[in-house]
Amino acid sequence: MVSRNRRGFILPGSQVLANFLRRDPAPAILLGNGINRIGENSDQRSWDEMLDEIAKTFAGIEMRGLTDLSSTEFYDIVELKISIGKGRPNLQKEFCRKMESWRFGRSHETIVRWAQRNSTQVLTTNFDDLLSQAGDLALYKLGEERGTDYYPWDRYYSDSAIVSPVDEFAIWHVNGMTHYHRSVRL
Repeated sequence: MVSRNRRGFILPGSQVLANFLRRDPAPAILLGNGINRIGENSDQRSWDEMLDEIAKTFAGIEMRGLTDLSSTEFYDIVELKISIGKGRPNLQKEFCRKMESWRFGRSHETIVRWAQRNSTQVLTTNFDDLLSQAGDLALYKLGEERGTDYYPWDRYYSDSAIVSPVDEFAIWHVNGMTHYHRSVRL
């Protein structure tokens, strides 16, 4: 997508984001792994390296050189290879355990602070809890809803309990979260 100013000049990416964040009402933000690939500590937050390490440790195979496969496809191969053996490890727990060493960066703090100030929802496809760490947030349960550790759709991180998911700041993990390892779908 190319964004242009009023005179038709193409805006650089940071200006596009700044213009987007000035909208009223504030939009919800959808974040993926890109936030983990920028800023300080980004070399410590690598899905490819983590997947490669787990594959070598538990399945004896390497991801390097398999450039035609997505991470999800490679994970499926690892899981199939492991399922043949005895004493099969729980890969969801292994991924969550490895993500515990990841540290948030300034980009995480900046987005969380902006979302808090603007009472904006953050939806993330990331399993890690770096955004909630960056904002020193707690895990809450929405009302009397009944999610499970397998589908924790009623859980969110925030600075306080919310009443209206549409009008208040919260971080929602749409693909699962490390706090509930069974919710992690790779």
